[in-house]
Amino acid sequence: MTSATFNVDLDFCLACAVIGPQNIKWFGTNEKRLGSYLAGLIEGDGCIVVPVQKPNTKPISYPFIKICFVRKDFALAEKLCEKLGGRLIWNQKKTYVVLWINKMEDLKRIANLTNGFYRTPKYVKFVELIDFLNNHWKFNITTLP
Repeated sequence: MTSATFNVDLDFCLACAVIGPQNIKWFGTNEKRLGSYLAGLIEGDGCIVVPVQKPNTKPISYPFIKICFVRKDFALAEKLCEKLGGRLIWNQKKTYVVLWINKMEDLKRIANLTNGFYRTPKYVKFVELIDFLNNHWKFNITTLP
């Protein structure tokens, strides 16, 4: 199998996972479905970490988003990393991999994609992330309910 075939297969797997085999398209034409799927991944197997901000001080660390994938879903994690940015980190026993996203532009893109799709208490952390991005990097993202 050539690498070109492998990449097409990864696109096919991700498209099937998100929008079903009956209507296979890549997200270039339908990023709303990617945003919905990504919000579900973050709510189910991910976390949003925003540093605690003390008044009149600079933040010591940066916000990040992590999504955990079991070994058999590595191809999906790899494709999401390629499309969204971030890096993949394996645990010591190689039983799971974590997609770690912490670049501000990548966080902004994910915030715009997933805005309006959160349905669990992680919505509170998402709002904190938006506030952090707006206050420290002047991104001007409006939070949707």
